[in-house]
Amino acid sequence: MAYPQQVVLIKTGEKDAEKRFLGYEFSNRRGSEGIHPIQRGKSIGECTKLFDEEIFDNPEKASTYIYKAFLDDYEFPIHESFKNNISRVRLVDMITFDRAGFAKNISTAVKKKVKIESKWEVVKLDEIIELVSGQSPESEYYNQNNRGLPFYQGKTEFGDIYLKSPACWTEKTTKESIKGDVLMSVRAPVGPVNLNPFEKICIGRGLNALRATDKIYSKYLFYYLHNNQEIIAGSEGAIFQSISREQILSIKIPLPPLKTQQKIVSEIEVLEKKEKMAKGKIAELKKNIDNTLSIKSKEKYKVADILTLEYGSALPENNRVKGEFPVMGSNGIVGYHNEFIVEGPTIVIGRKGSAGKVTWIEKNSFPIDTTFYVRLIDDQFNLKLVYYALQKMNLEKLSGGTGVPGLNRNDAYSKVIPLPPLSEQKKIVSQIEKIEVKIAEAQKIIDAIPAQKNEVLKKYL
Repeated sequence: MAYPQQVVLIKTGEKDAEKRFLGYEFSNRRGSEGIHPIQRGKSIGECTKLFDEEIFDNPEKASTYIYKAFLDDYEFPIHESFKNNISRVRLVDMITFDRAGFAKNISTAVKKKVKIESKWEVVKLDEIIELVSGQSPESEYYNQNNRGLPFYQGKTEFGDIYLKSPACWTEKTTKESIKGDVLMSVRAPVGPVNLNPFEKICIGRGLNALRATDKIYSKYLFYYLHNNQEIIAGSEGAIFQSISREQILSIKIPLPPLKTQQKIVSEIEVLEKKEKMAKGKIAELKKNIDNTLSIKSKEKYKVADILTLEYGSALPENNRVKGEFPVMGSNGIVGYHNEFIVEGPTIVIGRKGSAGKVTWIEKNSFPIDTTFYVRLIDDQFNLKLVYYALQKMNLEKLSGGTGVPGLNRNDAYSKVIPLPPLSEQKKIVSQIEKIEVKIAEAQKIIDAIPAQKNEVLKKYL
């Protein structure tokens, strides 16, 4: 539930900066006690950066970014004057999920000390690695012809560093990383790691390379850091700002004998092979779904001739009464309510925010006003097959607008869907549902792998 959520963080600054941000101050002076605007002759509303009493999307007021967040708009540009005050962060980076029970605290600055328990000696990284800090190459050495060394920044995806393509190529060697180094992201976010698969690359300021000495295997170091991110985030302020060389080198990890490290690596590699096979199976099964939708002889229909896209209804969170019916947002289920407005099953399509995302919901539900829900025009069309066809259309590409991404239903109506006769539609759906069962089984294998890796580490450490 927390993974797709973002949080708007607003920090006022300290002392005088805080007063200027808030636009008011407190006075204990006799005869003038209480709260006062910081500028004489003006109201608090005129002085504060917190809110605008009349304009809800004023980019120079902090409340605008909260307001936009309620509309699922996290792309609204942050005004230059707020560069030190407002940031957007992932909720999963603010909560610790690594224990069976947790206090549900949301931290805006990580200040925890992590206690490592192990039967082996716990050592600082300073004793077992060589640390290479990244450095940006000078622009005059960039090479547009893919010559020299590839240069990589510290981009992250799904909690890992990914190295899909270099930011540039450079003719001048800067800070190098060699194959097998553990690469760590050191700037917002701090902590994601990966193993460098290349013979030699240049790394930017957002990356550090942790090069193993003869006391530790790189893969053991990687697996331990990857599965124990809290020991990296234990440095004050690390998640939202950066982590220094000194902080990295002071990180402590258990150091079992090399033979034990190799056992850990071997067992985790077996799990990763299992995970890779499951992911490959899912990819192949999804291709089978595409083939099943494509190989049949179909007649082509305009979307407008098959269905209508109906607007969802407003249902603020404070108006929801706990019940059994899913409240559907543009990104899927966002809560539950005691009433529904659409009988299930139905198709819900994101209208704002995650515009164009297509969700199937079996139960009676309450799509909110950031969504459309689908009504078929007549019964010659199978709703489930229409769902698959809409998914394949990639409606996200139709979303436009400079602010909140939005889907115009007229754009969707103009698209064409190929569909066979109803009798054939049912056969296709039956085939696809059998494939989906196999996909769900493979996904269960993938979902179980992280916990199994942790069990390997616990067993040996």
